[in-house]
Order: sequence, then C-alpha cells, then structure tokens
Amino acid sequence: MFRYLRSKIILSFCLLMIAGGVLTTVLVHKNLSKAVAGLVDQNTLALAQALAMELIEPLAYSDNIEVKQILVRTQKSSKGIEYLFVVDPEGRVIGHSFPGSRFPLDLLKLANESSPVDLRAETGLIRNTSVAIAEGTLGRIHIGLSMTWAHRVTLGVVRDVMSMTALAMVVGILGITLLAHLITRPILELTENAKRMERGGSFVATPVKGGGEVAELAIAFNRLVSQIHERISESNVLRAYVENVIDHLSSSVIVVGESGVVEYANGTATDWYGELVGVSYKETLAEHRPNFIESVKRVLETGEGHQELYSTSSGSTYQLDYQPMAGGNARRLVLEKATDLTNEHRMTERLHRAERLAVTGELAAGVVHSINNPLDGVHRAIHLLPRALEDTNRTNNLLALADEGCERIAKVTRTLLDFARVDTDLEMVPMSLTPVIQEALKFVELKAASQNVMTRYEASPDIPEIVADPQALREVLINLFMNAVDACRGQGGEILVRAHRVDDDQVEISVIDNGSGIAPEIQDRIFEPFVTAKKIGRGTGLGLSVARRVVEAHNGKITAATTAGGGATFLIRLPINPKNTSQGKGT
Repeated sequence: MFRYLRSKIILSFCLLMIAGGVLTTVLVHKNLSKAVAGLVDQNTLALAQALAMELIEPLAYSDNIEVKQILVRTQKSSKGIEYLFVVDPEGRVIGHSFPGSRFPLDLLKLANESSPVDLRAETGLIRNTSVAIAEGTLGRIHIGLSMTWAHRVTLGVVRDVMSMTALAMVVGILGITLLAHLITRPILELTENAKRMERGGSFVATPVKGGGEVAELAIAFNRLVSQIHERISESNVLRAYVENVIDHLSSSVIVVGESGVVEYANGTATDWYGELVGVSYKETLAEHRPNFIESVKRVLETGEGHQELYSTSSGSTYQLDYQPMAGGNARRLVLEKATDLTNEHRMTERLHRAERLAVTGELAAGVVHSINNPLDGVHRAIHLLPRALEDTNRTNNLLALADEGCERIAKVTRTLLDFARVDTDLEMVPMSLTPVIQEALKFVELKAASQNVMTRYEASPDIPEIVADPQALREVLINLFMNAVDACRGQGGEILVRAHRVDDDQVEISVIDNGSGIAPEIQDRIFEPFVTAKKIGRGTGLGLSVARRVVEAHNGKITAATTAGGGATFLIRLPINPKNTSQGKGT
C-alpha cells in the first residue's frame, strides 16, 4: 500500500501531525490544569485568610453558633464551595457548613493538613485548602472548592486545541500532498523511463524542470542513460563484429546445454555438419564423433575444460577443445571448438622429411666411407676367388669375407633408409643407451674429421635400460651431433657426449661442444619450429623442434644452454625402465 515515495511522504507527515497534536494536547491539558489549580489555590487561600480573620473573635469567645452562621453564609454566597469547617488546635471540629449536625467523618483526616489536597467525591473533584487561625492558636479553617468547573474549562480548551490540530492536519495533508506530488513527479518520470528501457523501449529524456536536487537528479539520470545507450550501441556493434568473426573462423564452434540441445553453431560448424541449432547433439554430432557425448558429460561433471585429438578413418585430424561456459539463469553450457589440423600435420611431415633428407645428404660422405671399406673387401675377395677355386677352404673363407662385407653394406644402407623414412608410430622397447649413442656418433665421424672436430663419449658403467624407440632416439642424437659439428666448423673443436644416471628414475645424455654457442636472441626459442642458428641455406630450423617432440613423446625433457667460456650444452633426460628403478636406488 505504501510502496511509492508519495504515499510514504504523506503517511510520514500524517503520523508527525498526529504525534504533534497528541503531544500538544497533553501539554496544554497538563499546563492548563496546573495553571487553573494554581489560580484556585490563590483565590481559595485569600478567602480562607479573610474568614480566618473574621472567625478570631467568635472563636475567642467560643461562640460556636456565630462560627456556624459565618461558614454557612460564606458557602451560600460563594459559588463552587462544597464545604467549610473549623477545627481546634487538637483537631476537633468546632463548626461546619453541613446541614444540621451531620459531618463526614472522612474529612477528619484533613484536620491538621496544611497543604492543598484533592479529594474524589460523588459530585466530582474537590480541592481542600486550609489556613491557620491566629497562627494556629485558635485552630484551622478548611475550605473545599469544587473543581468541576475547572475541569470543564480545561476540557473545553483541550477540545479547541484538538479542533485546531485537526484543521491544521487537513490543511497540512492537502499541502503535503501537493508538495509530494511536485517532488515525486520527476522521480516517477525517471522511474517510468527506467522501466521503458528495461522493457527494451527507446530512451526518452526526462524533462528538467526548475532547479534544486530533483533537477540535478534528472540531469544526471539523462546523462547516465545516454551513456548506457551509447555503451549498448557499441556493445551491439562489437557483438555483431565478434559474431561475424566467430562465424567465419576456420574452426567450428558449437555451444551445447545440459538438455543436450545445440544452442549455437558458427558458419563453419553448419558447413561441416548441417543445421545444428535447436537440434539434439546426440542425434547429429554423435554420429560424426562417437566420443562427443562423453566429452561434454565430462566437462559438465568436472567443470574443467580439456583438449583431445580426433582422427577420422579418412585420415583427417582434428584438435577438439572443450570449455565450460555460464549461460543465462545460471545455466551450464559447454563450448566445443574443433580445428582441422590435417593440412598442418601434412605440411609438418613434409618439412620434417625435408629436414631428414637434408641431414641424410650431409651424412652421405660418411655413408660412402662406411660402404667403401667393406666394398673394398668384397672386391678383393671376388678378385681372388678364381685363383682359389681348387682350394675349398680358401674359397669358403673368401666367400665368407664377401658375405660379411655385403652384410656390413646392407646394415649401413638399411640404417640410412631408416633415418630417411617417413615417421610412423613409436615402437617403444627396452634398450641400452650406449649402442644407440655409438651408432649415432659413427654417422658423423667422417664429417667431424673433415672439420677437424674431435668426438668423445663418456658413459657411466651402471647406466640402466630405458624404454624408447631406438630409431627415433638415434635420429634425435644425430641431429644434435650434426648441429654441434656445424657449430665448430672451421675452427676445430671437440664434442663431448656423456651418459649417466640422475636422481632415482632418470638417465641424462649431455652433448657439449666448444663451438659458436647459442645467440642470446634465440636462446628462449631454440626449440621452436624454423628457429636456427645456422646461416641461410644451411638448415631448415626444424631439427631441434622435431627433437623436442620426440623426447617429450618419450616422457622426457630436452634443454639447451650456452656453455661457460663458449659453446653450447644440450641435455636430454629420459625415464628409466620401471623394472630397473627399484634395483638402482641402492647404487
């Protein structure tokens, strides 16, 4: 009922007026009663003193009849006197104004009372006043004056005050109603404008009338609403721009709710899967990606996003990114972004193969040297074979020598082909580090020698087995060794390779050279694709990127740093075969 400001103002004023009227009435009644009582006491005391003087002589001669006559005569001649009586110093009644000899005994308790006393009687309130006669030697005279007239006067005044208060309240209510209307009308207009905006209506400036705080409020409100409209317009433009950008992303963007209905799909998603909005994803997306339902359920249950790769039977690869979202009314949503990585993967594989082929070309001289020695042995065996046909043992030895040479040649060419082959899945097997490191060093020995670079391998005797793909790990090491040789090119130098156990569950391979080192500007990006310290045309910048990917696929870590005094150090840490972890803890 009193919801609005105008009603509250009027109600508050009425309550204040009522409280003021009640308080005024109470104060007037109290003060008037006190004033009337004072006036009554003053007049009664004057009358009592006059009677006391008149009664001295009759009392001195003990003329009780004269005393009674004076009292009766005074009562009849004075309006409002209910009784008069005189008592001697001992409190005995000498005379009174009551008819005959009847005297109310309850008045005897007032015999020696010197102060005014109020009495309740059938006729109303009576105020008793007494005065000593001859300073009390002849007794006291008591006059009982009716206060009914005073009560009527007081009530009349109170009624007049209440009437004036009521009239003032009526006038005040009319005035405060008008004032409240003048105050609240601009505020109501502000409220209506705010409600119109809430319903999505257009902004209408609130009229500014007069001056003062309300006008300032209207001005501030208009300015605020204008700024809000500007921000909304800017937000709508930005929203349309963002939606347009999202709609033209090469990735598909889909938003689904807990109910299983697709609430948003950008243009790419519509191109890939058809119309999705308003359709259950269980009927559409699930047939394209069987794990979609489980992925959405996982995000809804945990409230955490995750990423995964998905490959189709046709060879396409997608990166799927699932993230939780909050919708209106506290609804939980899931956003899925699917990015087609097929072309990117194919390009990466081509560049990776080009890197390997480039390294293979650099290894060609070493491979030729590795083939020439056994090929020379085969050639000599074949050349000597016709002369030893009659000697069976010698023939067999020459054939065995030729077979051994061919086997060595086949092994070298097989290793080179393995290095240049296209990547396949890692084949993780238990293996020892030293043979793989030594094989990788043999590949670069000839190139290192041609550059006057020495290679040295130091290994702890207790290096445990690891679980790895030997070919992939050999590829990583060859890349590191070739880079080290290039860093020492033309200035001589040394490459030190170490392998030892660290902690309880890892082995570490360090490749240390004293070459040109790593430039500070690429120190933090050395493992990023296409970042290289080599001169233009001498490298693709993919070798270290591939190396890091392979090491991380082995649950390992590769780092690089500039060696004090010049050169670079590359560290590879790989986990130990779990079967060897417990037995190595005591070493």
